[in-house]
Amino acid sequence: MRQKYGQEQFPVNSFCRLRVLNVCEYGDILVVIPSFMLQRLHNLEKLNVKRCSSVKEIFQLEGHDEENQAKMLGQLREIWLRDLPGLTHLWKENSKPGLDLQSLESLEVWNGNVISLINLAPCSVSFQI
Repeated sequence: MRQKYGQEQFPVNSFCRLRVLNVCEYGDILVVIPSFMLQRLHNLEKLNVKRCSSVKEIFQLEGHDEENQAKMLGQLREIWLRDLPGLTHLWKENSKPGLDLQSLESLEVWNGNVISLINLAPCSVSFQI
């Protein structure tokens, strides 16, 4: 799967029913969910990422227009990020307009080494408490 994942070789309807995604101890990726996978994960409710030493970014938004981005990850309720020493962003600041995480109930970041974290989310994102 590692080789195919990076080469966009999955059929278009792959992963469309996936509700929980766990990425654990995967040392070779910089982005957890690349842009070509975002539309396929529209039913994703929980994302758990842990002990991935080279991850810098969680969501890659390049190549999507504003209308499509609003539909992406609309069901996502929980994001758990643990032990990601290279993490710098959830998604890059210059990715306009960003994700609409209207269903997000919980965002947990546990990291023993937060030296690399530039910003968790762009300043245009607001979280309700």
